Amino acid sequence: MMEINKIHNIDARQGIKKLPNDFIDCSMSSPPYWALRDYGIEPQIWDGDINCEHSWGTERKKELNLVTGANSQCDRPWREQASSEDVSQGQFCQKCSAWKGSLGLEPTSDLFIKHLCNIYDEVKRVLKPSGTCWVNLGDTYGGMGHSDWSGNDSWNTKKLEYNKDFKLKRDVPDKSLTLIPFRFAIEMINRGWILRNTIIWHKPNCMPSSAKDRFTVDFEYLFFFVKSKKYFFEAQYEPHKEIDARTEKGLSRIHYNGKGNPEERNFSGDANWLGQNPLGRNKRTVWSVPYSVQPRGKPFVDYRNLPNLDEFSIFLNKARKSYKSNKTIDEVEEYFGNQAPHHWFNAESFPSKADYIKLKELLGFDDRYDKQLTEEFTKSSEKQDYPQGRNKRTTWSICPQPFPEAHFAVYPEALCETPIKSGCPEFVCKKCGKAREKIYDKELPPKEVLTKTREKSDKMINVINKDGEAVGSGQKYQNWKNENPPKFKGYTQCSCNSGFEGGIVLDPFIGAGTTALVALKQNKRFIGFEINKQYIEIANKRIKPYLEQNKLSSENIEKWSEV
Repeated sequence: MMEINKIHNIDARQGIKKLPNDFIDCSMSSPPYWALRDYGIEPQIWDGDINCEHSWGTERKKELNLVTGANSQCDRPWREQASSEDVSQGQFCQKCSAWKGSLGLEPTSDLFIKHLCNIYDEVKRVLKPSGTCWVNLGDTYGGMGHSDWSGNDSWNTKKLEYNKDFKLKRDVPDKSLTLIPFRFAIEMINRGWILRNTIIWHKPNCMPSSAKDRFTVDFEYLFFFVKSKKYFFEAQYEPHKEIDARTEKGLSRIHYNGKGNPEERNFSGDANWLGQNPLGRNKRTVWSVPYSVQPRGKPFVDYRNLPNLDEFSIFLNKARKSYKSNKTIDEVEEYFGNQAPHHWFNAESFPSKADYIKLKELLGFDDRYDKQLTEEFTKSSEKQDYPQGRNKRTTWSICPQPFPEAHFAVYPEALCETPIKSGCPEFVCKKCGKAREKIYDKELPPKEVLTKTREKSDKMINVINKDGEAVGSGQKYQNWKNENPPKFKGYTQCSCNSGFEGGIVLDPFIGAGTTALVALKQNKRFIGFEINKQYIEIANKRIKPYLEQNKLSSENIEKWSEV
């Protein structure tokens, strides 16, 4: 069994194959982006015949051009050195169609997608049926070095066979987005994955761009996949009021002082602190567009604490048929000069305050409903908010964090906090691996707030589902629900009686260890794969304090087993 809570110095393909089926609770990772960076990894052999004595063709070289924009504060010596060197796009075997190179530096996007999805085929195998899979992947522009094959040999990636007469064609025209994230997502679906969400990672303090003929890209994609229709997911909530992600104070900018330390500066009145154009920055690609809403007639509305409609209708019909009044519905409608009474006697609506007083004078009934039908209250016309907040949306504004160590692309902890919290259980059975789920006490709504529906018999009834929740979305019921949220009671138990431990998060490309760091902070476990030893040293340095803390917190997990 592969050791847990450890970063293994092994290629992702080989590492995942050592894991058993249905073993992992969650996978969170950011694979290498295509044609963007050389991570200094020793070339690997992909595809082809493992028994072949390979005869490698011409090695394709391309130049990486990492643009940092006008901000010299963002420079890193190791970054600039790596981006100024020619890197290999690999070689093809002339016998068996194997390719030797590094993931992300394939000469075509199709080959990159094939290699990446092959890895995630193995992730799917080791993921539990209840597991979740999160993949952060960015796009690339055409013409960034992945152009025609310029060697003496060429490669037919469509037929997957060597062909000296075939020229490797460009996937897209120069300057066009290659749509790598979408190609990846579609291929994952073709291979049986279920795509639940496409999340936009909005970067409020994104890297400036020197491009003048397009908008500045300030987002990446985070895909949320599952392998089964039923899976573990803990809903996450966010405040109803949106706050600018850059700072709670309002508009500001974060800049880096070259030492990995962020400094906040007010954006207003200081347009040139980052060499910015006084006219303003280039417009970005995540737009908040105000939408039109129907203007409210007034900010406050009147309401009454009305009784049960069925019971009130029965009361009215008895009064109408009594010996004192003995009125027909037609006679009552003639008295009011409209057909509104028809709805009152058929349990379809309540009379207004004025109509109720007039109806009482006509039928002469008692005053048992006087208070409920005539006493009016005032409240805001705005919908009441749920105390926990609203269900989390799919555009997340998260600032990239500065990282001084020698790693190209370290995603911020905040990006994987929500996926791991929502998609990986904190407690799983030590024997069968089943996740504990939270139990809530749900209070039954009173009759007066229940939604109504009509049966074939034309009788109005109250409808409650098996969880004790009223069907429908009437404002009165919604307000009651918001005022009476479910109360956390505890966790489900497992018949194995073997105790519980934290769920396991897998990161096949763990890099500087951010996924491991967040998993440990949430009292969960991890398995990581990384073939660059320098990155492993960086990651181990980051997670060491939390590994010790995680050992102590395991005692707390045992205590929770009794809850």
